[in-house]
Amino acid sequence: MRKLNRTLFVASQSFALPLAASLVLSLAACEGPPGAAGPQGTAGANGKDGTNGNNGNNGNDGNKGDPGGNGPKGDPGDPGPAGCDGLNAGDSARLAVTLGVAAPKNGKYFDVGEQATFTINLVDRCNRPVDPAKLATLNVYLAGPRAPLATKTATKLLNCVTDRQAVDRQHHTVSLLSPKFADGAQKNLTATSTGWIFTTAPVSDEAAGTYTAALWAVTKDQIDQQFLTANIQIRTETVEAYTSGEPKDSKCLACHLGPANGKVYMAHILPGFAPLGNYAIDQTPIENCKVCHNSDGYSANTAIAKIHAVHHGDSLLNPGAAHPEYGLPADPTIAEFVNVGFPDFPNAERDCAACHVNDANLKKPSRLACGTCHDNLFFDTGVLNPPRAFGKPYKGALYASGAAFSCASDSDCNGFGSFATCDVLSGACFRKSHPKLNDDTQCAICHTADNSGLSPIAERHNVPSRDATKLDGLTISDVTITGATGGGGKFFQLGDVPVVTFKVSNKAGVVKALTDKLDPNYANWAGNVIISGPNENPQRVWAMTNLKTAVLANAAPALTFDGNTGLYTFTFPVPTGELSAGWPAKAQLPLNSQPSVLPSDRQVNVAGSYTFWLYVTETLRPAPPNIRNTSWRDVDNFITSVRFGSDGAAQPRQVITATACNSCHTVTQAHGGSRQEPHVCFTCHTAGAEDSGVLGTKGAKCTTANQATDCTGFNNGTQACQDTNNDGTADTCVLVKDPTPNQSVSMDQFIHQVHFGRKLEGWNQRNNVAGPGQLIISGANFSEVLFPVDVRNCGKCHGDQGGQCSAMAPCAIGQSCVAGTCQNTSYLVPKTRVCLTCHDSGSAFAHAAINTYNDQQAGPIESCDVCHGEGAQFDVRTVHNISNPYVPPYSREP
Repeated sequence: MRKLNRTLFVASQSFALPLAASLVLSLAACEGPPGAAGPQGTAGANGKDGTNGNNGNNGNDGNKGDPGGNGPKGDPGDPGPAGCDGLNAGDSARLAVTLGVAAPKNGKYFDVGEQATFTINLVDRCNRPVDPAKLATLNVYLAGPRAPLATKTATKLLNCVTDRQAVDRQHHTVSLLSPKFADGAQKNLTATSTGWIFTTAPVSDEAAGTYTAALWAVTKDQIDQQFLTANIQIRTETVEAYTSGEPKDSKCLACHLGPANGKVYMAHILPGFAPLGNYAIDQTPIENCKVCHNSDGYSANTAIAKIHAVHHGDSLLNPGAAHPEYGLPADPTIAEFVNVGFPDFPNAERDCAACHVNDANLKKPSRLACGTCHDNLFFDTGVLNPPRAFGKPYKGALYASGAAFSCASDSDCNGFGSFATCDVLSGACFRKSHPKLNDDTQCAICHTADNSGLSPIAERHNVPSRDATKLDGLTISDVTITGATGGGGKFFQLGDVPVVTFKVSNKAGVVKALTDKLDPNYANWAGNVIISGPNENPQRVWAMTNLKTAVLANAAPALTFDGNTGLYTFTFPVPTGELSAGWPAKAQLPLNSQPSVLPSDRQVNVAGSYTFWLYVTETLRPAPPNIRNTSWRDVDNFITSVRFGSDGAAQPRQVITATACNSCHTVTQAHGGSRQEPHVCFTCHTAGAEDSGVLGTKGAKCTTANQATDCTGFNNGTQACQDTNNDGTADTCVLVKDPTPNQSVSMDQFIHQVHFGRKLEGWNQRNNVAGPGQLIISGANFSEVLFPVDVRNCGKCHGDQGGQCSAMAPCAIGQSCVAGTCQNTSYLVPKTRVCLTCHDSGSAFAHAAINTYNDQQAGPIESCDVCHGEGAQFDVRTVHNISNPYVPPYSREP
C-alpha cells in the first residue's frame, strides 16, 4: 500500500510542471528578445518525503465475465476401495459380528494348561465398528462336552459368576457390555480397535470332548440379532456328534424351519422377553439350546428335559414336577405346552428316531432322559404318581380283534408288564411302582437296546407299521388300466368302463386272499379304488369303492382273480346314482353333503386330467394273547392320472407335496393307517364335503329305555335310539342332529383349520352342539393344534415340484412353470372357502360375503382377485409377508 501511495504522489507532481512553464512564456511575449542563457545553477538538495495519504475507497465491482470453456479431461485416478453391498428394503447394515477361535498349540485340541482365545469383532456388514452402546445384549458362553448328560457351562474356563441370584442376571455367561468375573484378577478381556479378545482360564479338569463357544448380540431395537457359535476340542481330538444331527441339517429343522424367512420357530422366537422375540437363539438347534440348557447352565432346566417334555406335552402325567433324584428342579413353564402333541405318525413320541440320528436313546438310558417323558415316575421312592392306566385287558386269537374284559387278578394284567396290577373295582390294569434307583447304572439292565432285557427300549418304542420285520412286504405290481376308447385308447369318453388289472404280493408270494373267503386271513385284507377329478377342481367320479364288496350290474363280483397269472381284474361298477355302467356325465355329490345339495347340483365331468388311486391293506397283529389289542397295517398304493374327454398330457394335482407333509409327520396317514398318500386326499375330501357329524356312540346297540346312557349323544340332542332294520324295535344309536353344522372336510379347508386350530376365532364353529366355537371334526377335537412354524410360511406345505418344464412338458396342477422350473403357486389364488378357514371371524365372513356377487345363471362370483390376486395391492404374498421386513409370529395363546 505504501508503494501505491508514493506512485500516486509522484504522478501529481509531474502534472504541475507544464502549467508553470506556460505562464513564463506568456510574460516573455511583451518584452524584448531573450538574452543568452546563463550557466546552469547548482542542483538543489532533495526535499523530504511527504507523509502517505489515506487509503482511497474501494471501487465498485466490475461486470461478471463470461464463463470459460471446459478444460481438457484429466487422467483417471486410482480406483477407490470396494463399497459396501447395497441393502434390500427392510434389511439392516448394523451387525455382522464375527467370532473366531485361535488354533491350539498342537492344532487339534486344547490340552491342560492351555488357554483358548476368542476374537470378537463388533462390526456392521460394511466392516465398520459398531458402538457397543447401541446393543442391548452382548454375551459370551462356553459349554461342553456334547454328550447329553455331560454338557455343562465351562464356568472355570469362562471365569463367570455362578450365582443364579445375581442382581444383573449375569451368571453362567459374561456380558461384554458390563463384564463381571468370578476372579477379577484374571485378565480375560483385551480391547481391540473393533472389539475384544477373550482369553479363557487355563484348561484344567474339564471333561474331554467338544465344547461350544457362543456369542449373542442384539441391538436395543431388537432388529439386529446374531447368535454365533464356534466349536473347540478340549483334551481330545475326537469330535462328538449331536443326537439330533449337526446343526446345519438338524432333524429339528424338518418341522421348525420356516422357508419364507429362514427362521427357526421354537420357544424363544415368540415375543415376550423381547418385543420381536429372541429368534437368534433358536437358529441352530440343538447347538444353541445346550449353551444355556445344560446340567449347569444359565437355565436350571436341561435341553433334554425341555425338549422331551414339550414334545410329550399332551401325554405328560405330572407336567413340570421337580425330580430332585436326578437334579431336575420344578419347571412351571411346561404347563404351557400340555396341548402339544408330537406330530409323528402313527406312534407319536414313541418314535425316537424322528429326532435322534444315533442310538444313544437305546444304549444310554438314564433317569433324566426317560423320566422327562415318564414324568410321573419318581425313582427315589419307586412310586408312579399318578399311576399309569392301561385300561382293560383284551382276549383274542391271532388276527382277531379280541374283546375287552375286566381283570380279576394281577395275572390278568401281565401282558402290560411285570409290574402291572389289577384294580378289581374298575377292572382296569395299572402300573403304580418301579424299582428304586439312586443312579443311572442299573437302567440298562432291564431297558436294553436289544430284546434281551425285561423291558427292551427298542421294543417298547417300536413302530411296527414302519418296521420291515413286522410288515408283510405288501406290494402292488403289474398294473394296467384299460377301457378307454378315445383317440386310440388314450383317453376315456362318456360310457367307457375302466378296467384295472394288478398283482398283489407279500413275503409269501402272490396274494389271493382278496377274493378267497376261505383264506383264514381274508378278513384282514382290504382294497379300494377311486377316480376323482378334474384335477383343477376335483369331485368323485367313482367314490371310494371297496374291491371286495363291489358288484357289477348283473350282481357278479367286480373283482376276480386269475390263478394262472396271479392277476386281479377289477371292473368298475355302475357309479352311485347312475342307471348304467361307464364314465358318467356328472360327478358324485360331495362326501356327506348337506341335504340342501340336490342331485341336480352334481358337477359336470369336464375334459381334463383325473386321478386314479388304488390301494390295498393288510391288518397285522402280534401273536396272542395281544392283551393291548394292538394292530397295524401294511399298505401299498398305485396312483396315476388318466385323461377324460380329450387327449393331452396327464397332469397330476400337486397343490401340496407328500414330502412336505412327511417332514413333520414322518409317514402322514389317516383312517387307521390305510391312507398314507396325503397329496391325493383331495380325491374324497372335495369341495362341499362335510364331516360325518359323529358325536357319541354312532351305531351302538341301544334300547329306548336306556338311550340316555346307550347313546352318548342323546343328552345333547344329537342322537337317539331308533329302529334301523324295520323290525319294529328301536335298537341302534343314530344321528338326528348334526353336532357340527357347516364343518367342511374339503381338503383345502379342514387341513388349514386343523393346523391353525388354537388360533381360530370360532365364527364358523359357533353353532357346534358340543364345544361352541371349538374345532370338532367327526368327533375329534382339534382346537389345541398349532402349526410348528408361523402358518404364513405357506411354502412349508405348498412345496415346489421342481424339475424342468415347458409348454410341451407342463407342471402338475398347482404348480407353474417359472423360468423353466415348476414352482408352487397354488396358494397365491385367493378363494373365500380357503381364506376363511384361518381368518375365522365374523368380520372376515362379512367381508367375503360383501365381495361375492350371486348371479342367477352363473352362481356366486367372487371378486377376491381384485384386491388379493397376484400383483394387486393386497395380494397373498404381500399380506403374508413375514420376511421383509421381519414380522414376529403370533403368540401361542388362543
